[in-house]
Order: sequence, then structure tokens, then C-alpha cells
Amino acid sequence: MGRVPPPPVPPGAEAPRDQLRRPSRRVVAQVASALALAVVAGLGGIAVGRGSQPADRTDGSAIHPNPTPSVTTAPSPPSGSGKVQAPVASCLSALDSADAAISYLISNIRDERLSRSIQQYEADRRTCRERMR
Repeated sequence: MGRVPPPPVPPGAEAPRDQLRRPSRRVVAQVASALALAVVAGLGGIAVGRGSQPADRTDGSAIHPNPTPSVTTAPSPPSGSGKVQAPVASCLSALDSADAAISYLISNIRDERLSRSIQQYEADRRTCRERMR
């Protein structure tokens, strides 16, 4: 008793399994190699970035903004121009607050210190603009 052969497939009507071809081993190997290369390059970039980071900037504690800058750091105005010193002090304070906020952003510190620096900057900027008018 012999086996019965499968019914013949009419021309143009291929079996669904034949339509979905498996990718060749070569394509699979190339995709796997590309993924491995991407992972190695990413990890290598992280390692190089961490290795080249200065020792004093390993954490966010290296940032010490001056929350209340003193007026004594401003250059002394010429005599008879006491009117200029107040705007200069508020403008310098705005710059210091902006520098602190930028430092927090660069160091990826997103907490109340950043919020306080931005709020202080906005207040000092307004004061500086009002006094310069």
C-alpha cells in the first residue's frame, strides 16, 4: 500500500508557506552583527565619556551657586554715580542666578535648587530692567 501523493497545486497558486520565505542565514547574521556593533559602540562611548570626565565634576555637589551675591563683587562706580550701583547690583545678581540655573541644567539637577535659581533670576531680571529705564 503506497502513499497517496498530495493533490497537485495549480500553476500560479502557491502554497502560503512558500510565499513567506524565511530570511537567509546570511541576512540574519548581518542583522545580528549590526546590532552587536551598535551595542558595543554605545557602551564604548559611555565608557569614554565617563573616563574623560574631570574628577571634580563626578556629581552635582561641585556646583555651589551664590544664592545671595553681594554688591561688593561689583566694580565700584565712578564718584557721583550712586544711581548706577543699584541697577548694576541687580543685573549682576540676575547673571549669577542665570549661571547657577544653567549649571544645574547641565548637571541634570532638576530639583528645588533649579526652581529657586530660575525664580531668583526672573525677579532680579525684572528689577534690573526697571532700574535701567
